[in-house]
Amino acid sequence: MSVESTGYYAVNFQSLTVMGGTLSAKAVEPYSAIMVADEAPTFAENYKVCKADTPQEKTSYGNAQGVRILITECTEHDFGYADSETSGMHNVACKLCSVFREEAHDFSFGSEPSDQMKHYLTCACGAKSVTAEYHNFVCTPNNDSLTHGTACSVCGYEKADSSSEEHDFTSDKTLCSKCGFKRGVSIRFGDTLINREKFADVLDLAMGGSGSSTDGVITVYGGEECFPGTQITVKWGKFTIDLNGAELAFPGITLFDINRNANETPTAITGPVYKVNDNTPQTLHTSGRVIGTVGTMKYTTGNPESADTVWSDTPLTSRDAGEFVVYYKVFGDSNHLDSAYGTISCRIAKYKLAYEIVCLPKVYDGTKNGDPKNIASITFFGAEDKTKVVLTEKDYTVESIVYESENVGGNLGTIPVSATASVKLNDTNTASNYELAEDQSSASGCITPARIEGIDFHGYTFKVLYINTYAKTIKDPLDVYSKGSYIYAVLI
Repeated sequence: MSVESTGYYAVNFQSLTVMGGTLSAKAVEPYSAIMVADEAPTFAENYKVCKADTPQEKTSYGNAQGVRILITECTEHDFGYADSETSGMHNVACKLCSVFREEAHDFSFGSEPSDQMKHYLTCACGAKSVTAEYHNFVCTPNNDSLTHGTACSVCGYEKADSSSEEHDFTSDKTLCSKCGFKRGVSIRFGDTLINREKFADVLDLAMGGSGSSTDGVITVYGGEECFPGTQITVKWGKFTIDLNGAELAFPGITLFDINRNANETPTAITGPVYKVNDNTPQTLHTSGRVIGTVGTMKYTTGNPESADTVWSDTPLTSRDAGEFVVYYKVFGDSNHLDSAYGTISCRIAKYKLAYEIVCLPKVYDGTKNGDPKNIASITFFGAEDKTKVVLTEKDYTVESIVYESENVGGNLGTIPVSATASVKLNDTNTASNYELAEDQSSASGCITPARIEGIDFHGYTFKVLYINTYAKTIKDPLDVYSKGSYIYAVLI
């Protein structure tokens, strides 16, 4: 049965008994989904009450905060354990319904070490066996192929000082007498033991082909005949093979000594700066040199691990400024394998710029602020060598103009007023080759008088500034209007 309220309670019972089926109900918050007046509901033993969207979380049959509740059979019990008053037993109860039972401990669940000799068995409820039993020590090979460890197969307790014990091949060259590890044909390089099937790769690693530059002794381990049917080519390093009593049975081994440390690696060229008015590319680094006729050193700024990357036989160049990661490696000839790649960081510095700005005339407004868009001309040049640089309007933005004075310049504003300008270079291909030497630079522009209209001069004495005239003291306004109807500045 499913009910849903649009008013108050979804279901209102005097009493409720659920022995089968499924009852779902939803009421409008804050009313109860199911309201029982007289006595608590009765549910079958294996029935649970939960929210519809969280069926494994127990809830009340009453208010469910406006969420649908379900009263249904509990098919997936969530059991918890509790102590029992009966010896050798524990209680098991479902956290969702009323299912409950008493059962005997099961000590096959796990184990817990007691000391270096014994361990306890444990039950799922956490109870331990009354008596401890002796460890069952087993010797097992470790993953390093070099050592074995001894531990209890039941509880995992490790025998003291035996977690990393070397194999014992005293009685048998290939079989450890303690753990039974069977050693195939293998080599030891340093602390690493390598099996036969990877011999070629490991010998190459030992010689430095994959990044190691260590010279040393390789000790051979294995049967009477080692590495049959294998042709080995070594790229790097100097080494000694210690047969350790075994027989080396190659159809041939070719050892090419390309001592990586003897090669001259490329180095970044220091000090290059972007060249103005010069399209000639600049070299980023020196040329590396390979000792002997074993291959050719090549360079790239692409992905060194991609088969599509183009490698250059000559040092790389760039016209533009920037930061560059250059990869290099030796490409072997017909008798030599390629080397691992190396990297160097190269740089062409940006050219430092200075600039000067001439502003269009500004009409007096009582402030020092100029209009960044009111620019007559802007000139860029080298901060050190004064070389003229041509930039277009898309390459830069004038951010601010601030005059040293807010007042009209001399001679009725015909003499420019000094100012400070702030300019930002935009993110364009051209501008990316430059950087500004200073955050601000000089500018200039005329501040002209503001025009004043409609003044009554009658009965007063003024010093009047006329267009293209000098100051004059007048008593009759006719003297003003005889020279024009507009007065540009009036000084009392």
